[in-house]
Parts: sequence; structure tokens; C-alpha cells
Amino acid sequence: MEPRSHPFFTGIQTSAAERLLAAARTRVLPPGTVLFNEGDPADCIYLMLDGEVELIKADVDTNGDHSGPTEVLARMKAGEYFGEVGVLDGHGRSTGAVSPGESRVLCIPGGPFMEVLNSESGTVCVHIFKRILGHLRSTNDRYIEAVLHKEKLQIVGEMAGTIIHDFKNPITGIQLAAELIGMKHGADAVTSKYCKLIAQQTERMVSMAQELLDYSKGGASSLDCKLVHISEFLASFESLNADYAARADCELHIEAADALVSIDAGRVMRVLQNLMTNAVEALDGRAGRVEIRTEKRDDGWLLVTLSDNGPGIPEKIRATLFEPFVTYGKRTGTGLGMAICKTIIEAHGGSITFETELGVGTTFLLWLPLAATGEGTVETPGIAPGSEAAP
Repeated sequence: MEPRSHPFFTGIQTSAAERLLAAARTRVLPPGTVLFNEGDPADCIYLMLDGEVELIKADVDTNGDHSGPTEVLARMKAGEYFGEVGVLDGHGRSTGAVSPGESRVLCIPGGPFMEVLNSESGTVCVHIFKRILGHLRSTNDRYIEAVLHKEKLQIVGEMAGTIIHDFKNPITGIQLAAELIGMKHGADAVTSKYCKLIAQQTERMVSMAQELLDYSKGGASSLDCKLVHISEFLASFESLNADYAARADCELHIEAADALVSIDAGRVMRVLQNLMTNAVEALDGRAGRVEIRTEKRDDGWLLVTLSDNGPGIPEKIRATLFEPFVTYGKRTGTGLGMAICKTIIEAHGGSITFETELGVGTTFLLWLPLAATGEGTVETPGIAPGSEAAP
């Protein structure tokens, strides 16, 4: 964007715009550039020309210091502007500003800006203040949204912590009882199978609560990665979900290439389980089909796709699908499932995207790095503790 075409100058008299442009200077910001820190003197207004700048604020710790973790309050893009409030009231910056990638801004010094306000007609001043008030309203809305988001995560974290604490003894009792029954009736294959299922499901409850707790504190905890053959891993997933799929009148089909990956099997298992559960729930009792396929790529990546023939993802939530508290058409749930899936896959150094079409279905694409040759000992996943059996 060229400086003269920035929306900030729209409606401002030509003489006022020329004076501001003559005093301004363009800055190219390399990735990671800190424009200013919270509390710095406010010396200019910044007009975004290209790229993105994040406005950040540090949490106040128990001593009253702004030294806690930072939060992104707003992301300013081309055509937007910021920094005007500090120039007008003469106080320090209320936030910090950093450019995460390369960006370009137009810096209008505070002195010339105030001179324009003092010397130009009232129409110019009213126009500028209308724009500033509109910008403040927008920034305030985004700030409130960020605060509500943080408070929701805190509530979820407290809930998850309570679940883990209060359920510890009852779950331990259930697991011990299942183990004793399995030992006593070990010769009975059916009894043994369901005793293992009880153990896996109780472990699943604790693991899900722990993941909610981890996410509420800023992300996934450290991974316990081991080398795993993806074909064996998906065979375990199939054995855990065959009955669930059959009860839901959903055909589960898996084709897995022979590939070696280093993953936290329990966490990745829960990602696939969450995707499959969402697919089955979207069918809403109708017969359907879920297909899982893998492709070993020459560029060092393993592509895992999970496809369904459901109704597709509604347009209104596609852009925010992986954000927290996004849900649609569900009577239950926290709205954190997809956000946690994204966090888990990215913690493995991979990525997750999707393709969808209304009335046709949805395909999720999971990219995981292939394990390097000689990286370590291969683990046979089996039905690992913490792996999700079907609901």
C-alpha cells in the first residue's frame, strides 16, 4: 500500500494530508522488530502499509510488575493504524508493539500531527477524531474478547484441575478392580478384552482432563515421543474404534503405508479419535463412511488424511475452526477439541488443515515429519495407556 492511499487520509483536506505526509517517514520492519515497549514515550502514530504488527500487553504479577506472560491484544494489518492515543494524551504507551514478520509502516511524528489539529479547520479535526474513536471502539472490542477468552481458559483449567484431583482415587479403584478381574478371569478372552477397555477408558478420562489443564496454561505439555510404525499405530486405532463405528452405522476403512514416525502415540491417537468422533456426530445417525489413509512423501513428510462423507463444515466456522471455544450444532462439548488437536500436531513439528464441501464431506490433512533413519528404538504401539477407545 502506498502512503497516500492509506484510509487514514480519506476525507482529510489535501493541505492537512500533505503536511502529515511531508513529516512522515516509512520504515521497513524485519521480523521480530520491537516498535515500542509498554510504558515508552508516545512520539508518533503508525500507519500500517504492509504486513502485520501485534499489539501486546504483559500480565501483572503478584508484585504489581508487568513481567508476566504477554498476550496479543490485536493484530494490525495494512490499512489500519495505531499509537494515536498516546500522542493525544501525552502518556506512555499502554501496550507494546512487535512485528512478527517483515512489515512496512508509515510513522507520523506526534508534533506535526498536533500542529495539524491546532491549525486546520474544525472539519479536519472532527474527521480525524471520528476515525480515532472508531479505531478505539474496534480495539476495545478486541481487548474485551481477549479478556473473555483468557477468563474462559482459566475456568476450564480450574475445572480440569478439580476433575484430576477429585477423580484420582475413584479412577485408581476402578483400574485396580478391572486388573483384578482380568487376572482372575484371564482365560476368558471376552472378559480380558473388556477389562483392558475399562483401564484404557479411565486413563482416557484423566488424559483428556490433563490436556484441558495443559491447554489452559498455554499449550501442550512435553511430548513422550517414541518411534512407531504408522501401520501398527493405525491398526490399534482401528481395533479401538471398530465397535464404535459399527454401533454408529459408520464404515471405518484404513489404508496405511509402512512408515516410521516419532510421535507421542497417546496424544496423536486422541487427535484422530476427536476427528472421527466429530465426523460420526456430524452424520447425526445417518449411515456414513470414514477413511484414513497415509502417504509417505519423498520430502520427509508423512501425510495422514481422515475423510468422511458427512455434511461438510459450515461456512461460518471454517475460518475459526482451530480457535478455542468454536463449536457448531453440538449440545455438549467445550469447543476446545480442534484447538487442542492443532496444538498437539504442531508440537510434533507438523501441521493440520482441512478441505470441505457442503453435502459432500470433509478431509483433514495431518502432516507429520518422518523419523530419521537410526533415530532410535522402534516401539510397538499396541493399545497404549491413554489411547482413546471409542466413546
